[in-house]
Amino acid sequence: MLMPETHCGRLSVRNGEAGRNDDWREDLMLRNLRRGIKEIGQYISRTYALAKPYWNSDEKWVARGLLIGLFAITVFQLSVASNLSYATADVFNALDEKAVADIWRNLGIWAALAAVMVASYVLALHVKSVLIINWRQFLTTEILARYLQKGLFNQLELKDYGIDNPDQRISMDMHNFAQETLELALSFITNLGGFIIFSVILWNVSGDLPLDVGGTTIVIPGYMFWIAVLYAGVVTWVTHKIARPLIPLNFKKQAVEADFRYHLVRLRENAESVALSEGGPQEYSSLLQKFNHIRENWLDILRYQKRLVGLHFGVNQLSGFIPYIAAMPAFLAGTIAMGGFLQLRGAFGVVEASLSWFAHSYESIAVWKASVDRILTLEDATKQAIDDRENSELSLGTSDTGNLVLDELAIKLPAGESLVGIGKASLEPGKNVIVTGQSGSGKTTLFRVLSGQWVWANGAVSRPDGALTFLPQKPYFPISTLKAALCYPDDPDSYDDERVRNVMQACRMGEFVDQLDETEDWARVLSGGEQQRLAVVRAILSKPDWLFLDESTSAMDVDTEAAIYRTLESELPNATIVSIAHRPSLKAYHDIELRLEPDTRSVSISELPGPEGLVPEPA
Repeated sequence: MLMPETHCGRLSVRNGEAGRNDDWREDLMLRNLRRGIKEIGQYISRTYALAKPYWNSDEKWVARGLLIGLFAITVFQLSVASNLSYATADVFNALDEKAVADIWRNLGIWAALAAVMVASYVLALHVKSVLIINWRQFLTTEILARYLQKGLFNQLELKDYGIDNPDQRISMDMHNFAQETLELALSFITNLGGFIIFSVILWNVSGDLPLDVGGTTIVIPGYMFWIAVLYAGVVTWVTHKIARPLIPLNFKKQAVEADFRYHLVRLRENAESVALSEGGPQEYSSLLQKFNHIRENWLDILRYQKRLVGLHFGVNQLSGFIPYIAAMPAFLAGTIAMGGFLQLRGAFGVVEASLSWFAHSYESIAVWKASVDRILTLEDATKQAIDDRENSELSLGTSDTGNLVLDELAIKLPAGESLVGIGKASLEPGKNVIVTGQSGSGKTTLFRVLSGQWVWANGAVSRPDGALTFLPQKPYFPISTLKAALCYPDDPDSYDDERVRNVMQACRMGEFVDQLDETEDWARVLSGGEQQRLAVVRAILSKPDWLFLDESTSAMDVDTEAAIYRTLESELPNATIVSIAHRPSLKAYHDIELRLEPDTRSVSISELPGPEGLVPEPA
């Protein structure tokens, strides 16, 4: 007696466990569904937030006017298309009845409507193109304003914010977003309007279909409309199943294409260095590897495109026969004429295409979503960079003593690892300082902190209330006239040509004084030493109170370097010079040595022959 009861008890327990498992699965499915709906809602909200500013900007009335005009043209085109449908039916009905006069009259109406349709398409193209470029200009202006503010573009390079090739995102993805958003929206509205108009035609012309089911007659009103709905639903579902991977693949496509272009540009910018080191074979191998990523992605996309094209070809073939087969009973029964028969076929095609809009636009949607994702990730990166800056534990202020004061400064790497620490120190104006230390000890990073470009630090920096100029080891020169390159970023007209030539002579650049109005890519024309000397000319012209040189004379020979420092002393007698340098000979032009010690992650301060400059502040 116990055995059956035990067995039944086990069965009951197992059934209970199965029930709990089913409940758990259902709960998991519901949670996944809610999470999916929430993520979709957030994505739509972020995309809307990306698109919204243009339509509420100072250009809103022009933008809205163009958009309303575009919609009006679309509605007009739908009306003309509807009349064309009836005009086509009238032509074929007249042909069927062999009414010659009606044939020519209806052909004239059809030709007039067709001409109007062509004109409307040309006008729509013009309005749409103007709207796209205006929207792209607004988006580009907005993102560039954020990207270039306070050196944010540089900060994005100093830390890994999870984005690649921001230049490509700004140049191409902004264009794709504006164009694809507008085209997809217009396509959707056009198809929605076509669905409404031609559904009425399809419903009315197809009439009722009586079906005998088990002796009972069931009448299906507008039966061809329901066939189109069912057919489009199947096509959309199959398309989604086949082509879903195209969305991430298109995102990857833009990334690998941009990566390949970036490395080609980088090779061109460093052509001489690569050539002198005979690095052509290595670069060839590297570029081929980058291109192989493009090829692999291309073939992956092609695999799904072939399926999609095959599906669409089959659908198009079926779409040509299904309406004829569906309308054949009514045509054979004589309830519709030849014109109506052909009109049904056209109306069915429009309704089916409208309902299958998602399927037919799948690849365009994939490209659009890839561009949106790349813009949104760029937005996320810029927001993170701004947050890093705003939440930085480094305090940048203005000194009320005229000194450059460092107060418990601790410099870190972006990941949080300590790089170097400085206690309390004060740099007095007029006392030149040379910063030394092993490569990688943090000398350049210290300059970045002082310039406000490095936010990963603790403590406080109080900078003097004067003009501070920083010269990097590799200066930047725009493609412009030589004078504009020398005066960058100031207006070249604000500097007297004679003054510019005199400073160039003092900096041993006299052979270029007659080329001030010539336009070149000066970064390619000039040697490294010449570029550094021109950067010194630029600094002298700007007359800074504090000049920071980050190995800015490293490409010069010792004699030229010494001449440049003597020129700085004579041309900028009231400026304080702070230099990062490895050559001991430069100590002669400085009063204090600040040495970074990588082993202890600290600094040592010592006086050089001359007046006292940098002294520890009292505790």
